[in-house]
Amino acid sequence: MGLKAPSFWFDGNSALAKALMPFSCLYQTGAKIHRQYAGTPYKSTLPVICVGNIVSGGAGKTPAVQALVKLLKDKNMSVNPVILLRGYGGKLAGPSLVAPQAHSVKDVGDEALLHAKHSQTIISRKRNLGAQLAELGGNDIIVMDDGLQNNSLQKDISFLVVDTAQGLGNGKLIPAGPLRESLTQALEKTDAVIALGAAPFPFETDKPVFKAQIEPVQNPEFDRPVIAFAGIGRPEKFFDSLKDCGADVIATHYFADHHLYRDKEIAPLLDQAQKAGAALYTTEKDETRLPLPLRERVQTLPVWLVFEDEPALLDLLGARLHS
Repeated sequence: MGLKAPSFWFDGNSALAKALMPFSCLYQTGAKIHRQYAGTPYKSTLPVICVGNIVSGGAGKTPAVQALVKLLKDKNMSVNPVILLRGYGGKLAGPSLVAPQAHSVKDVGDEALLHAKHSQTIISRKRNLGAQLAELGGNDIIVMDDGLQNNSLQKDISFLVVDTAQGLGNGKLIPAGPLRESLTQALEKTDAVIALGAAPFPFETDKPVFKAQIEPVQNPEFDRPVIAFAGIGRPEKFFDSLKDCGADVIATHYFADHHLYRDKEIAPLLDQAQKAGAALYTTEKDETRLPLPLRERVQTLPVWLVFEDEPALLDLLGARLHS
């Protein structure tokens, strides 16, 4: 009922992955040429924090961005931060300030709508133009969502987000593996790593590593079984979160990442839940892609990211943003 990352991406001995290596070389060459002709990055008058990853699919960038924005505001390091992202899945090229009351997921994408619940958000396919809009709009800091491979905007500090349970897969580039670029290339432009999850850290680095966990905003009380569905990079993370909160998850349904749901796809799930006497749950990001009339019939599990060593992270942010 949707697409998941191919299993051979996580198999170091896969024959298919080895067969696709020539195409990975072409991918790497194309990316190198693109970087060479990208031009000089725009230097914003505002500090720029970049949050990115190198694994195709979900690594936890969205909650990491929101956690950093909350931290900046809570510690009075920013009065008016703005989140800047491409607006994947939306038709608008931007630069545009996201207005949840006026924009739909078809306009700006699901991630932008979710971010706009927490902070001012700008979508712009040309990130340098988005930064200029932030400068004109009175913002005092830019937090880029998924900008590690984007060279159009100069960054003051860059974080690489790693899901420790997923790791780096088989360590190969697309399409032989899940990597957008090599770990070596990524670390050269990374100031620190945000490691999500309790699994062992998947590689060695001399960069600071900030461990974090994704936790529910508040523990819900489940008075009936749960049927869950998700169309995110790693839906199993959401399903596991429900179980960790005490939910009796009796069925799960996978959809492709960023999938735009239709009535006829959700109706059978609602029917299944009704027959089983169960509640139907999805993620907050998936909720933005549900047809409006059905949203009130589907429940969500709001989550946030909690850093284990917040003071050390604040020290790094303060040092880099004031330098």
